[in-house]
Order: sequence, then C-alpha cells, then structure tokens
Amino acid sequence: MKLKIEDVVICLALLMSFSTTLLMAIANESWGTHFPSSLIAFFAAVCVAALIYRFLGGSEGSEFRMGVLKVTGSAGILFGATWLLGDRIREESALYRTESEYRPALEAKQAIVTRLTDANVALEDKAQRLEARVAELSAAHSGYTVEQIRRMKADDGFVSTIRRMVANEDEPFRQTLREVPARVTLNDAMTNMNVYRICIDTQETLFRDLETQKDRLRIRRNSGDGDTRVADVVRGGTITPDASVCPTSGPRTFDIQITCADAVTLFPDRIELCAGLKPVYQSGVSTIRGERVTLGALPPR
Repeated sequence: MKLKIEDVVICLALLMSFSTTLLMAIANESWGTHFPSSLIAFFAAVCVAALIYRFLGGSEGSEFRMGVLKVTGSAGILFGATWLLGDRIREESALYRTESEYRPALEAKQAIVTRLTDANVALEDKAQRLEARVAELSAAHSGYTVEQIRRMKADDGFVSTIRRMVANEDEPFRQTLREVPARVTLNDAMTNMNVYRICIDTQETLFRDLETQKDRLRIRRNSGDGDTRVADVVRGGTITPDASVCPTSGPRTFDIQITCADAVTLFPDRIELCAGLKPVYQSGVSTIRGERVTLGALPPR
C-alpha cells in the first residue's frame, strides 16, 4: 500500500505534536522548566486534530465559536482543543510549579526546625545538669550553715536574732496559713477563755479557700519594744453584717472581740489584770477598742 504525501504529513504532525506535548509536560514537572501551558495545549490540539481528521472519519460539521468568531472544520477542532486543553494544562502546571518552587523552601524550614529542636534538647540537658549541680551546692552550703549554727553560743548575736524571729513568727518561721490586719476590742460579757467573736466578712476573708476548720486563729500584736504578743483563740460566734457594730460600709471600730484574759496577754502595757471578766486598765488607759492586731488562720489540729 503506497502512502500519499498527505498521509505522511499527517502522521508526522501527529507523532511530532504528541512527542512535543509529552516532552514539554515532563520537562515542566520534573526539570523545572516553564513552557507556557498555551504552547503545550497547541501541540496537543494539533495531535487531536490530526487524529480526528485522518483516522476518526474527518471533521465534517465541527465548529468552534468565541463571541462573533466562528471557525469550522479541522481549524475548529484545532482552536477548540487548544482552548479546552489550555485551561486544564494551565491549572495542573500551576500546581506542579507551585510545589516545585516551594519544596526547597519547605525543606529548608524543616531543616531549621530540626536544628532548633536538637539545640533545645541540648539546652534542656544542660539546664538539668546545672539544676542538679545547684542542688548539690545548696545542700552542701545548707549543711554547713546548720553545722555552724550548732557550734554557736547561746549569747551569740545571730542566735538572738534567730530566736527573736521564731518568737515573732517572722518568715520563714510563720505558722499561720494566711494573715490579715484587723482592729480589736474587749468583750467582757464572754465567759469562756480563749474564744472570740468576729465580724463575718472578716472571718470569710481570713479563711477563704483554706483547708482548715475555719475556727482557730492566732492573734498577734507587735508591741512598741519590738516583742510580739500572741494568743491562740477559738471562734465563739460571728457577728452578722446587719449588726450596727459590723457595717459592710462606713466606719467600723473593730473587727474582732476578745475576752479579758486574752486582752491581758496581748496588751500588758494597757491592761494590768482582770477582775473577774472586767479589765483593770493601766493608768491613763480606758479602752483597747480599735487597737490594731494581726489575725492569722491556723492549720488543722
């Protein structure tokens, strides 16, 4: 069978357009080239048009329209295939190009993250070793300090300072869970010793969120000579806000009431003794109402 020159040209166009389309698509995806999608679509359209024209029965009745432009026959197939394939190839090319462009940046970012992670692990290891060393040095230093204190004499000035801190319950020797300032007064109608009556809002402020019985507290008064007077007392009652002596707003002369026996312990410079439940004040003193003290919430028994 002898081929016509027309058949040879069509076959060459088919093969060359197909191979050119395939090579450009592979080059764009694998080698980072940037052949335009319209050019790839054109060669693909030439391949399709040649295939339809020669081997699939011709192109009779085919046409391509765009606005007022109308192309029929093989030219219509060529333009239509170019237009249709161009959009598809452009989308896929953009996808592959975006991935190929951003992959090196992503790999560089990942390498940086890996290096920072390794550096962080190394720093954490160093921090743990430093903390262990600090703990060792602290333990050794603390042991040395305690041993030095054991060898001190009772009249040493440092020992006297420590003894005063313990007596005054200064930090870190404080035994109370929370402390609030308050004003005190004497209630000579309370018969039991070591009890108190307190305004309910002061009670709530002192014991809020504490895991304790919420009835034991320590009253501390720092006297003018630097000593601290302490009395441990148990709640004998509360005073509601509607009482005139414990208003929630406005002036208030006291927050807590104590017995005469506790008042003598806390205010020996103001009260000489108790005659029954009644106080005998020092000369020139007539009351302790409004005197400032510190209330401390005691832990559970």
